Amino acid sequence: MSSAVRATLRIVLALLVAIPVLAGCLWAVTTNATLAASWTPKGVDTEVGAPVAPGATGLDAQALTPAKRAVATAHTQAGFLTTATGELAAGTQQFADAAPELVTKTNEAADGAQALADGMVQLQNGTAELGRGATEVADGVGFAVDQVAQIPVIRDQMLAAIAEVDTLLADSKDPQIADARLKLIAARTELVNLQIPPEMLGKLGELKTGSRQVADQLNTPGQPYHDGIYTATKGAKELAAGLQSARGETSKLSDAVTKLDNGADRIAQMAKQNQDNVTAISRSLPGAPAAAAAAPNASSSTSKQSAAASSAPTTTATPGANATQQTSAAEQDTQSDAMQQRVLSPLVALLIAAIIMFAGAATWMIARPWHRLPMRKFFTSPQITAGVGMTVTTVVLLCIVAGFPGVLPALMMLVTIGLSYAAASGLARVAITALGANTGRIAIIVGMFTQVAVVSWAWKQAAHEELSTVATVLVHAMPLHYPTAALTAIGNGAPTAQITVALAVLTGTIVLCAIIGSLISSKLVGDNKELAAIAELDRLYGVSNPLERKHHEQQVAAIRDGGIDTGNVDDARPIAAELTTPVAPDTIVINDTVNDPETLPRDKA
Repeated sequence: MSSAVRATLRIVLALLVAIPVLAGCLWAVTTNATLAASWTPKGVDTEVGAPVAPGATGLDAQALTPAKRAVATAHTQAGFLTTATGELAAGTQQFADAAPELVTKTNEAADGAQALADGMVQLQNGTAELGRGATEVADGVGFAVDQVAQIPVIRDQMLAAIAEVDTLLADSKDPQIADARLKLIAARTELVNLQIPPEMLGKLGELKTGSRQVADQLNTPGQPYHDGIYTATKGAKELAAGLQSARGETSKLSDAVTKLDNGADRIAQMAKQNQDNVTAISRSLPGAPAAAAAAPNASSSTSKQSAAASSAPTTTATPGANATQQTSAAEQDTQSDAMQQRVLSPLVALLIAAIIMFAGAATWMIARPWHRLPMRKFFTSPQITAGVGMTVTTVVLLCIVAGFPGVLPALMMLVTIGLSYAAASGLARVAITALGANTGRIAIIVGMFTQVAVVSWAWKQAAHEELSTVATVLVHAMPLHYPTAALTAIGNGAPTAQITVALAVLTGTIVLCAIIGSLISSKLVGDNKELAAIAELDRLYGVSNPLERKHHEQQVAAIRDGGIDTGNVDDARPIAAELTTPVAPDTIVINDTVNDPETLPRDKA
């Protein structure tokens, strides 16, 4: 594997230590976490201002208790107003969404009514024409029926005439007369057979009557069908006219609903802005300093009782209103008590976190991180000793500055500071191991100052206003943010979510730094002969003899300047030959050539 590939792989592995921090960013975005939650005590619904250090502004935070109470009440009422206006806006939005459909349906109904009116007019005209035709039909049917009714009479008359003629011709001997009589007899037979049943005559009478009734229904005013057609036509015309008028009114209604919806949205926005303003006012009020929070609160309790007694209602009110007022007052007292329990300013927590992380990084910047210590010397190593000392000292300093928060919070602060020191040390170790001594140290210094700048800016902004999503992600991408958030939450009695996430991120960073740092040191630094040789010289020449220290410094300078090629057998041997410490059975490889390995002895101790 070439040196370029190894260097790239080292950097890629080093970037993996950012996984816990990225997980913290994801948590902040998905849960809408705010920095103010780290100093807002349990039981307080309103995000209040960040607590200040004693004497920072010369303002007595205890004197602001009435103002805080008033702001808490205003915030509660603003929340109710925001909820109500939000519901109003949602209702008007539904109305506005339904208005276009109402307009569409009204237009469709108006068009249908107009079509119905037009059809009824045509039906009315057709009925008039049909009535005229029905009258003609009725007249024709009546005439025909009357003629048919005369057929039996005419038949009888014709039979009588035939009988009379036949009688007159009976005595004649003329053959032609005989033929004529035969024809008369045949005609009489036909006439006799011509019979019209009474039932047929009755049906023809009904046909005559029915046709006349149809003609009357279609033509004569006052008849049900005739008047019904005219009434339906008139109603269809009125319906069409009414829906045409409604078409214009629904258009106006739609415009009015749109304006109402826009107004409701503006009211909701104003209510939300009002709530944000109240929240900003609450955030701008400083919290109680440590000294004030630690002071006895007996007088405060007495003043609360007096204030409650003086504020008791003197007029008759409804029981529900009294219960609501008492509940609201109790909640405000609880929130006020919780606000007075804050003991740690976020700026103090940031200062402590920056000190301990600078110390952890500086320890590895001074030491050599690319070789392992024996386990029997691990707990007495300078790094561990300095870390324990810095952790205990920082906790004591924190308790002196901010006041003793209690045994359990103090232990949690101790754990947080210890994890912060270890995380900073691990990050520094990975940076130096992956980038080299000089580049790694520069990266550590630049990174620490960048973190201090970003985190201090973000926490200062969060003390007065809510951060944007980009700013929230940016500050959660800084490892320095997590000990700051944890210390602030512990010192102010905030919910445990901030503490849990911060400790989880720090612990994950420590574990990944240990794994990745060891992996880089044991697998990837083999081609970096400068680091390996300097590390070996550091271990073997770590004595107090000035001459040996000077000789060691000359050797290190020669390696760094390229005067000694640690990958060359001839240049590596003088280093081994000049080592005066005893040779241990185990060795460290300087030249990784398989056929001719060169080693340097390790100190037995």
